[in-house]
Amino acid sequence: MNGNSSLVLTVVVLGFIFILVMVRSFKSRKNRCLVYTALNHDDYFKIVARLKSAGISYAVKTPSNSGYPTPSGYSTSHDYTQYDIYVKKENQHKAQQAIHNGK
Repeated sequence: MNGNSSLVLTVVVLGFIFILVMVRSFKSRKNRCLVYTALNHDDYFKIVARLKSAGISYAVKTPSNSGYPTPSGYSTSHDYTQYDIYVKKENQHKAQQAIHNGK
């Protein structure tokens, strides 16, 4: 194989791996549902602790909010991070109970 063939083969293999990872990621998201949106670190850690104590696995997505300006009159040191917390669909009811009854 010459240098160009090697490069093409490498690109094809990496592309195939990328597609496999994306398909797997998409399939795992279809099996999950949003159970809570925390709007700061404290709320996030409180909810995650409740899910952990109930033995429920979870996934977290933090949508990028870099395009949103800090509200006028608010400190930039305040935490405005959004945490979307997902659980498997079969654990949705149990998760809701753990979140809302664990106060």
